[in-house]
Amino acid sequence: MDLKERFKEKNVLIAGVGNWAKTMTKVFLKKDWNVFYTTRDGKINLQFEKYFSSQKLKNINTKENLKFDLVSICVRPVDMYSAWEKYKSFSDKFLIEKPGAATLEEFNKILLNAEYEKKLIFVNYEFNYCETTKMLKEKIINSFDEIRLIELIWEKPMLEGGGLEWRLLPHMLAELFFIKPINLVLNEFHKEDKKLTLVGVFGKVPFSIKINDSNFLNHVTSITYKNGSSLVKNREKLMDDDKYLVKNSVPTLEKIIDMFNYSDNNIFKENNLISCKVLKILDEIK
Repeated sequence: MDLKERFKEKNVLIAGVGNWAKTMTKVFLKKDWNVFYTTRDGKINLQFEKYFSSQKLKNINTKENLKFDLVSICVRPVDMYSAWEKYKSFSDKFLIEKPGAATLEEFNKILLNAEYEKKLIFVNYEFNYCETTKMLKEKIINSFDEIRLIELIWEKPMLEGGGLEWRLLPHMLAELFFIKPINLVLNEFHKEDKKLTLVGVFGKVPFSIKINDSNFLNHVTSITYKNGSSLVKNREKLMDDDKYLVKNSVPTLEKIIDMFNYSDNNIFKENNLISCKVLKILDEIK
């Protein structure tokens, strides 16, 4: 039997040509998907195509009646709802860039529409589904009341200023709600061009989130217990004091794409609930 007949090639539509669209296109091409992209004005973006120089990357006219295995919407929150309306007929599965929409109200409209049309929506909180975050959740599930403090820090070179409340903060809030989907109360919020601080109470546990410009990447979650012990997670590994627990293996974006093939609907429902909780907080700090 011809291989093309036995193994149907996967086709994805990328909505957008910005930095995140480039990141997702690179991942899909690495996984040998056929990648079709579309722009706001419907025209070919030669700079985008030259960046990859791949025969598996093509521009399409979205006026055509096409169906894809997956649509990856890679636009800013303010454009997310209109992009959903424009591309929702092109697939039954959608990977939407965080935080999912500009407001909780818009995201709820997307979810209601998706439920009515039996479509799967997954907001790209990739770090929640790596080995380190999943084990962190397992470690504290029965010891949450013993936690004294939770600290999340994200320092990196800021190539552009502004937008921290939708570029980085959603990931950090989503991690908290993934670990435990409980109430979060804000006490302080400060935002500058390349700096953001958020302080509050998560359940009954004090927490802080800090985002800063830095010459080096430092993305850390620290859980400090009342007895002085701690759990520390970074991009590579999770440590229990000085004891190594687990290391990340499969790149998180590849894992997210694979989840559309084997995950049950409960994973998607949990992700949607987390997204709603994140957007509720983002609405509060506007």
